[in-house]
Amino acid sequence: MSNILVYAATGEQASPLLSQLQFGPHKVFALTRNKAKASIKETKQLEVVEASLDDAESLQKASQGMDVVMLNLPFFSEDKAGIYAIEAAKKAGVKLIIWNANGEVPQATSERKKMNVRLENMERLIASGIPYIVFQPTVYLENLLMQENARSIRENNRIEMVAPPEAPLPWISTQDISAAMVKAMDKSETYNKVYTVKGKGWNGGELASNFTKVLGREITYQQIGLDQYIEKVNKVMGKGHGEEIMGISPDKDTRPIRAVNFPKFSALDAFQELALSPTTLEDWVLQHKDTF
Repeated sequence: MSNILVYAATGEQASPLLSQLQFGPHKVFALTRNKAKASIKETKQLEVVEASLDDAESLQKASQGMDVVMLNLPFFSEDKAGIYAIEAAKKAGVKLIIWNANGEVPQATSERKKMNVRLENMERLIASGIPYIVFQPTVYLENLLMQENARSIRENNRIEMVAPPEAPLPWISTQDISAAMVKAMDKSETYNKVYTVKGKGWNGGELASNFTKVLGREITYQQIGLDQYIEKVNKVMGKGHGEEIMGISPDKDTRPIRAVNFPKFSALDAFQELALSPTTLEDWVLQHKDTF
């Protein structure tokens, strides 16, 4: 039996991960900032532990005795979160880190400060000497569950996104990346590799068509302006996140461009390499029908 520490256990990405891990021969430790507020039911196989991403000592304590760390950091995490988490795993003798990078890992530095943090976490991971598996998800279907997006579908029968209606986006579910992380864990041939979890490309019309079919009422797709999209994201994620996601944040990294400390890599297709089937759009909408 392996002891598995799951970061950000109460977050959208980790919830299906906890569910899938509980079916295996593991003891799962769900890491959260506030144990009293965590809506996680403890079982013989699942224990909730309290630690903070900005507290190195608490992460070191939580990492003791762990065999595997499922590292889910915020989309644009602060630099010290990766530093503390990886260092804690190293000191604890963790045997494997599986990192959901929540997006593409850059292979070159840039002016985008938060993207550079993701790149530097990759450098830290490799430098730690701990075997790793990195997953790069594309676009989460769960973005459609964000408060403003879900309300538009529920009240206005309209999907509102910044992408043009004819542009296909590679949507995936958080269940898909969780399945990939769990399956890769017991396959030593996946160690020290980077995978992309890339969904099928559905455009705005295909999104609307599937929503219409499942919900039983006509749903349309509307492209919205960049400013409106950024405002929506900022309401949910906090000021500045919308600009950061779209690559127009005024908070630039002023450090000189430099060479990265890891070899260039070509990411593998997680669905193909791990023989997984992605969640269908129709099934995903059906799962969340009550929200819409």
